[in-house]
Amino acid sequence: MLLIVGRFVSIFGTYIQNFSLSLYVLHKTGDAALFASTIAVSFIPRIILGPFAGVLADKFNKKKIMVTLDFISGGVIAIYSLIFFLKGEFSIFDIYVIQITLSLLNVIFAPASMGVLPVIIEKSERKDANSLNSFLSSGLEFITPLIAGFTYSFGLLPIMIFNSLSFVISGISEIFIKLPVSKREKSKLNVKSFLVDLKEGVVILGKDRSILGLIFIGCGLNLLIGPLFSIAFPYILKTQLLVDDRTFGIVLSIMISAMVISPFIASNILKKVSINTLLKKIYLLIIIMTIACGGIFLGTSNFLVLIISLTIFGFLVAGLINILGICLVGSFQDIVPEEYYGRIGALFNSSMDIATPLGQLLIGFILAGGNSASLFIITGILLSTYLIVFRWLTKENKNKNKYRSV
Repeated sequence: MLLIVGRFVSIFGTYIQNFSLSLYVLHKTGDAALFASTIAVSFIPRIILGPFAGVLADKFNKKKIMVTLDFISGGVIAIYSLIFFLKGEFSIFDIYVIQITLSLLNVIFAPASMGVLPVIIEKSERKDANSLNSFLSSGLEFITPLIAGFTYSFGLLPIMIFNSLSFVISGISEIFIKLPVSKREKSKLNVKSFLVDLKEGVVILGKDRSILGLIFIGCGLNLLIGPLFSIAFPYILKTQLLVDDRTFGIVLSIMISAMVISPFIASNILKKVSINTLLKKIYLLIIIMTIACGGIFLGTSNFLVLIISLTIFGFLVAGLINILGICLVGSFQDIVPEEYYGRIGALFNSSMDIATPLGQLLIGFILAGGNSASLFIITGILLSTYLIVFRWLTKENKNKNKYRSV
């Protein structure tokens, strides 16, 4: 509860700040490309430094890393709150610095945080804990734009002050978490040991294809499914179906609401079905639904049929993706040994960060042809390829224990 409540508060503050900064850039410049660049810069540290940050997460006490970085993040935002108060505005450079600095801190924080939950929670309770964590994150994503749109009317400064305090509250809550210290954390860090630890994290992927399979399936989600929601659906709704703003908001809200509901469903299903089996079945179901949606767009031009089909498809896929994400986290916690959580987790996060912009480019290229039906059919075929490779990567464990140690 200390961990989840602390993260809930800080993530809530960060979501509102990021949304408000994006509104600030749009109001200040009106430049969509500049707006996109302020978001894109935060990916650079995560992609480049992610694998190296994982070594630090495994080498030092994860609790101390989290507490320290939360306080530093709160301090950084407090300093920029003061700058904004004195100057009365932010330059684009200021926003770049804020985004890159917080991203750098989060690069180290993320693998440390990822490795804490399975250490402090009994294995039998991890599925419920992961579902609760997912529910809170999805709920925040759902309500944050509504709250941020309202709070932004009071100005950017109060939002930044609130986010600074949220990091401090998160850090204070994490101080009281009881976390065992491993032998590896007591060892000294130097260049040689750093490189050895980094190499171990990479080599471990070649020794256990199950871990590589999880990374591969996660990349598939960010490469092929994520861009459907961020690019394809808005593009189809606005430029091809020509819906008004009200309808657009209703359709997207229905889709996103599935992410709030699905964690409760996942918690019950995971008690009856193995994670590995569920991963494959959900992925197969998404493939079938994607191709079927392409078939509907290919077979009719009726507006009502298309808008209802797209809404139902988006709702179901959003829910399935969320359940799939919970399965990935649970499988990661079961398969990866505790001493490798940081390094493997960092590689996992970096791979998915790389897949996101590549997926957006791929979806954009397919949409350039203007045919929505081909988008869904091609995506379904590519997902099928991913599933075949995933089954091959996990085939060696078929007659062994469901979760085996490296």
